Amino acid sequence: MNARKIICVHLPKKDSVPVNKKSQIRIACLLRLMKEERYPNYPMVLKELSRLDEAGVCKLSQKTIQRDVKYLVEELHAPIKYDTERKGYYLTDRSWSDVPITEEVEMDAAVYGAHLAETLLPPSRIASEIRKGTDALWSRNNATSEEFAALNSLVARGSSQKVSPEVFQTVFEAWRLQAPIVVKYRRAGDGHVLQMTVEPHVLTLFDNVWYLKGHLRKTGKTAASDKPVITLALHRMLGALRIDGHFQTDTKMVDAVNDGRLFDLPRLDCVKILLRESSAIWSAEAFPKGSLKKTKDGMVLVLKDIEEYRVLNFVMTSGGKASVQSPQWLREKINGYALAVAKANKNERKK
Repeated sequence: MNARKIICVHLPKKDSVPVNKKSQIRIACLLRLMKEERYPNYPMVLKELSRLDEAGVCKLSQKTIQRDVKYLVEELHAPIKYDTERKGYYLTDRSWSDVPITEEVEMDAAVYGAHLAETLLPPSRIASEIRKGTDALWSRNNATSEEFAALNSLVARGSSQKVSPEVFQTVFEAWRLQAPIVVKYRRAGDGHVLQMTVEPHVLTLFDNVWYLKGHLRKTGKTAASDKPVITLALHRMLGALRIDGHFQTDTKMVDAVNDGRLFDLPRLDCVKILLRESSAIWSAEAFPKGSLKKTKDGMVLVLKDIEEYRVLNFVMTSGGKASVQSPQWLREKINGYALAVAKANKNERKK
């Protein structure tokens, strides 16, 4: 049983917040944090606005945030509640977005953002609705045909795994409504098709592939003990059906995915990689959270809490411009891989 305590928002009745430019920026920030399921409160909103350096941060008070929430609830009927455990606000309906767009820059942002979303979504009713809506916004924003063509080229659809429109529509609606689904899933390893009952807690795009992460309820007719966490690729789903039921979103799972932990892969506490020549430049792009240190041997890249496979791929594809200093076992593992690759290619040339 979920022990999370939830209370409705009841704020003192005062005059509604005037929707000026400063309050719009605060409200947009507040809604974004709720959409991201980060449970915003006064300290979090203050931190976000400080980072953006907007909306007169030095004058921002807790009562101001309360008045913003009051305006959203009473004037715009936003489905907002407060979670006492997470100490922040959240939307009971994540699809809610009934906020008027008034500023030209906000109109442009809405159009560009929605068109980007439309290109990422597989063919489905959702994608069609976004296309119609953004085209309407674009036409009302007095854009020229040249600007429209430029936008389409900006968000041109890249190669991706094909997802069934019916599957995507079903999974998306089940995720939004927090309802379980039954899926027919083809495993990548052996091609075997399984029927599973799953709670879709997270729906995310990773490396241009759509994934569902959630709790497994059943495999076939056999109930799964302790509802283990499972990650499924949508393009491997042969069918999906939403069924009766409801679940509370696993916020820890959401936080983990937002922190880059979509897959439960081996991670390393600390890795030191010696970089040569230009590898220092592209290492910063590959590992933006890493730190570079200059030593007598060259530049050393220090990585903490990093997936093992990312380090292996980086070193193996460096062409000898990157080598592991520590840990020792990882260096030996990469040496073994390199010898195996060299042997396989040598044998291939003899044929």
